[in-house]
Amino acid sequence: MIKDKQWEIEAIDASDSCVSTPGFDHLDGITSLKELKLNYCAYVNDDCLAKVVQFCQKTLERLEMVCCGTVSGAGLLYLQYLDKLKYLNLFNLPMVHPNERLVVLDVYRKAFGSRCKIIFPPTPTVAS
Repeated sequence: MIKDKQWEIEAIDASDSCVSTPGFDHLDGITSLKELKLNYCAYVNDDCLAKVVQFCQKTLERLEMVCCGTVSGAGLLYLQYLDKLKYLNLFNLPMVHPNERLVVLDVYRKAFGSRCKIIFPPTPTVAS
């Protein structure tokens, strides 16, 4: 593969796509990714988040995940290792138990301090 320094990928919006674990291997070698949006991605799971950290640990500044139904609290813990993260928006992740959410938020506060704005409201519940 020919690498052209003239072009760099700084943002990926994979929202409403069918991206899954093998697709995240394509992040390998991208050294300039700063923003990643994973909204309404039914196949994004904990293993995908591990790959995001593996390949984007030193560059990713903004991450947004909304309505990703197979991400758990355990998977969210991988994100604490994103060294440059400044903005994290997590919403409607139904596999994250309310108590897990609190643990994850505590871990994030310790890992990121004040450098990262975290948005992670409780998952809305449907009244019967």
